[in-house]
Amino acid sequence: YNIALITSGLLMVFLSSFRYIFSPVMSELYGKNNINGFRTVYRSMCKWLFMIVFPVLLLMIFFPDNVLGILFGKEAVKASAPFIILSLGFFLFSVFGLSNTVVFVVGKTKTLMLITSVCSVTNLVLNILLIPLIGINGAAMATSISFTLISIMGVAFCYRYTGLYPVQRVYLKPTISGLASLAVFYGLIKTVIANTSWYVLIPSLPLFILLYGFLILAMKGLDKNDLMILRTLERKTGMRSEFLRRIIRRFL
Repeated sequence: YNIALITSGLLMVFLSSFRYIFSPVMSELYGKNNINGFRTVYRSMCKWLFMIVFPVLLLMIFFPDNVLGILFGKEAVKASAPFIILSLGFFLFSVFGLSNTVVFVVGKTKTLMLITSVCSVTNLVLNILLIPLIGINGAAMATSISFTLISIMGVAFCYRYTGLYPVQRVYLKPTISGLASLAVFYGLIKTVIANTSWYVLIPSLPLFILLYGFLILAMKGLDKNDLMILRTLERKTGMRSEFLRRIIRRFL
């Protein structure tokens, strides 16, 4: 279970990174009452998180044995079921978790305490009910449901306080791009090559990533606001990505 928890929890690394980088930006915009800028940053961040995390989720769901086997060995494959269950909950939290950040930025700390308390109690109760029935899968379901509840409550309170919500039509293009890329990758690995060993999967991953990125660009999945997000990332991290910016501009 710990293996499944740790590995699926990697999905939340992206949310933590974005929070660290953009929370000060959002606080500054809110402090200046720049609501349009605040809204733009929030929605763009949610879109970027979805674009980054969704393909990772697809790999975790469709290749769980391979992911766990490569990282921890053959014995870890036994944790595939809880791994998938946890991945789904952590995915939702990673995509919608910025709503909780917005609640914090607007100063509603008591609301965050309420959300945390409700979800902690929910997790405890579900563990007591589910673990005796279905073992580690029950523990995974309890954790996944709790994180999903955190996400739902965060979105609800974020909308209540600011009128903002993370669900957008722009998610459709990354979704189509991800599923199409997965279909090609899955078909290649499972049918054409018919080998899912680590020495086949790892070298093949760049194909999946490049195809996914190309489809997003080809479908006009990025806009000028994404360049703003990229510039902010560069400023905060000290890393330059002129090549990536040129590519994005070409497909706008």
